[in-house]
Amino acid sequence: MPEIRSQQQLTDAYEQYKGLLSLRLGKAVNDKTRMVLVCGGTGCQASDSQKIVEKFQKLIAENGLQDQLQAEIAGCFGFCEKGPIVKVLPEEAFYVEVKPADAEEIIAEHI
Repeated sequence: MPEIRSQQQLTDAYEQYKGLLSLRLGKAVNDKTRMVLVCGGTGCQASDSQKIVEKFQKLIAENGLQDQLQAEIAGCFGFCEKGPIVKVLPEEAFYVEVKPADAEEIIAEHI
């Protein structure tokens, strides 16, 4: 993200990211918006968290869900022994020991 040097740049950045911020704060942008956060901590990265988020992104694209669901790598959730961890917002669903193959079932349960 570029350095913000003016009020206008701050306002523009806010407008661009307010939907994501709302989701992460537990406020759905609308009743169909969901976010899948995949732990990006060291232990989870070593256990295929990047492949998990890529699987979610592939399924989202294949099913035309781009307006309803986003999948991103997040920071560490602090439960490394149970990783990889996936969290679905805004309902705060929390999955542990997730494998890439679990992405289809998680999407089916929440969309």
